[in-house]
Amino acid sequence: MKMEWYKIRLTSDQVSKNQGTKLLDELEEIYEEEDEPEDLAIFSENNETGGITYYFPPSSVKYALILFSFYRGTKCVAPRFEEVSLALGDSDAKERFIKK
Repeated sequence: MKMEWYKIRLTSDQVSKNQGTKLLDELEEIYEEEDEPEDLAIFSENNETGGITYYFPPSSVKYALILFSFYRGTKCVAPRFEEVSLALGDSDAKERFIKK
Protein backbone atom coordinates (compact mmCIF):
# COMPACT_ATOMS: atom_id res chain seq x y z
CA MET A 1 0.00 0.00 0.00
CA LYS A 2 1.40 3.36 -1.05
CA MET A 3 1.62 5.98 1.66
CA GLU A 4 0.21 9.30 0.55
CA TRP A 5 0.65 12.93 1.45
CA TYR A 6 -2.30 14.92 2.77
CA LYS A 7 -3.04 18.60 2.85
CA ILE A 8 -5.30 20.97 4.70
CA ARG A 9 -6.13 24.10 2.76
CA LEU A 10 -7.35 27.15 4.66
CA THR A 11 -8.97 30.08 2.90
CA SER A 12 -8.04 33.69 3.60
CA ASP A 13 -11.27 33.97 5.62
CA GLN A 14 -10.25 31.00 7.76
CA VAL A 15 -6.77 32.48 8.21
CA SER A 16 -8.28 35.83 9.27
CA LYS A 17 -10.29 33.94 11.90
CA ASN A 18 -7.02 32.45 13.28
CA GLN A 19 -7.87 28.90 12.21
CA GLY A 20 -4.31 28.43 10.96
CA THR A 21 -2.95 29.39 14.37
CA LYS A 22 -5.43 27.07 16.06
CA LEU A 23 -4.48 24.18 13.76
CA LEU A 24 -0.76 24.68 14.40
CA ASP A 25 -1.37 24.96 18.15
CA GLU A 26 -3.19 21.62 18.09
CA LEU A 27 -0.41 20.04 16.04
CA GLU A 28 2.28 21.46 18.32
CA GLU A 29 0.48 19.96 21.32
CA ILE A 30 0.48 16.56 19.60
CA TYR A 31 4.16 17.00 18.70
CA GLU A 32 5.10 17.71 22.30
CA GLU A 33 2.87 14.95 23.74
CA GLU A 34 4.56 12.44 21.42
CA ASP A 35 8.05 13.60 22.53
CA GLU A 36 8.84 15.42 19.25
CA PRO A 37 8.92 12.38 16.94
CA GLU A 38 11.18 12.57 13.90
CA ASP A 39 8.41 11.20 11.68
CA LEU A 40 6.13 14.16 12.40
CA ALA A 41 6.60 17.26 10.28
CA ILE A 42 4.22 19.79 8.76
CA PHE A 43 4.98 22.12 5.86
CA SER A 44 3.16 25.27 4.85
CA GLU A 45 2.65 27.25 1.68
CA ASN A 46 1.04 30.69 1.53
CA ASN A 47 -1.09 31.31 -1.53
CA GLU A 48 -1.73 34.49 -3.48
CA THR A 49 -5.24 34.94 -2.07
CA GLY A 50 -4.13 35.01 1.58
CA GLY A 51 -4.85 31.39 2.36
CA ILE A 52 -2.44 28.74 3.62
CA THR A 53 -1.99 25.11 2.70
CA TYR A 54 -0.48 22.72 5.23
CA TYR A 55 1.16 19.54 3.93
CA PHE A 56 1.53 16.30 5.89
CA PRO A 57 4.06 13.68 4.77
CA PRO A 58 2.87 10.06 4.90
CA SER A 59 4.51 9.33 8.27
CA SER A 60 2.81 12.36 9.85
CA VAL A 61 -0.72 11.47 8.80
CA LYS A 62 -1.30 9.12 11.75
CA TYR A 63 -0.79 12.01 14.19
CA ALA A 64 -3.37 14.26 12.56
CA LEU A 65 -6.22 11.96 11.52
CA ILE A 66 -8.79 13.63 13.77
CA LEU A 67 -7.81 17.04 12.40
CA PHE A 68 -8.34 15.90 8.80
CA SER A 69 -12.03 15.36 9.39
CA PHE A 70 -12.47 18.73 11.10
CA TYR A 71 -10.37 20.72 8.60
CA ARG A 72 -11.29 18.58 5.58
CA GLY A 73 -7.87 17.18 4.81
CA THR A 74 -7.42 15.62 1.37
CA LYS A 75 -4.85 13.41 -0.33
CA CYS A 76 -2.32 15.21 -2.49
CA VAL A 77 1.05 14.93 -4.17
CA ALA A 78 4.18 15.94 -2.28
CA PRO A 79 4.81 19.68 -2.43
CA ARG A 80 7.79 21.14 -4.24
CA PHE A 81 10.80 21.78 -1.98
CA GLU A 82 11.16 25.43 -2.94
CA GLU A 83 7.46 26.24 -2.43
CA VAL A 84 7.03 25.27 1.22
CA SER A 85 8.38 26.19 4.62
CA LEU A 86 8.70 24.01 7.70
CA ALA A 87 5.76 24.77 10.00
CA LEU A 88 6.43 22.04 12.58
CA GLY A 89 9.19 19.51 13.06
CA ASP A 90 12.92 19.32 13.56
CA SER A 91 15.32 21.44 11.52
CA ASP A 92 16.26 18.60 9.14
CA ALA A 93 12.68 17.61 8.32
CA LYS A 94 12.38 19.44 5.02
CA GLU A 95 15.46 17.75 3.60
CA ARG A 96 14.29 14.33 4.85
CA PHE A 97 10.73 14.47 3.58
CA ILE A 98 10.80 16.53 0.37
CA LYS A 99 12.97 15.93 -2.67
CA LYS A 100 14.84 18.94 -4.02
